[in-house]
Amino acid sequence: RFLDVPESAWFFSYVDGLAERGLMEGEAALFHPNEPSTRGEIVEILWKLAGSPEAGACPFTDVAAGSPYARAAAWAYEHGVAAGMGDGRFAPESPVTREQLAALLRAYVIALGKEDLLNSSAELTAFLDATDISSWAKDYVSWIVGLGLIGGTASGYLLPRGETTRAQLAVIITQYCSKIEE
Repeated sequence: RFLDVPESAWFFSYVDGLAERGLMEGEAALFHPNEPSTRGEIVEILWKLAGSPEAGACPFTDVAAGSPYARAAAWAYEHGVAAGMGDGRFAPESPVTREQLAALLRAYVIALGKEDLLNSSAELTAFLDATDISSWAKDYVSWIVGLGLIGGTASGYLLPRGETTRAQLAVIITQYCSKIEE
């Protein structure tokens, strides 16, 4: 399906499965697996998971009405999935960090009413960069690590403010969907 996602890639089945479901797309014949995922992209995926429902006007000043993320961002705002950057902007083209991803995925679980998935948590002090987790994100990161969707690197780092690549996002979203559908 994508020239830059060979069948031997560790993320092949995840990318292929999400592309098959129409949840992630590429650009022409390329997926760009090592490029960072954007905030707009994750909100669009969650919106598609919700069935691409209609939404009102997008409240974010940096999301034009006809942009690819406008309906998804408006829906996410209406359902408490995404509040933006706190200054009226959503920053749809900005890379999504691992802690932002955790917050968005947890908010989506709440919007779905899947409270049984909220009971997970993990102790984060074992990660060498646990103190790098933003104070607003500690509960979200503890939750997503406890759920088994994000883990640390081989060298013991969590990288909470690190960018999430498109390949990593494909794996996380696939596993997330499995948890939601259980």
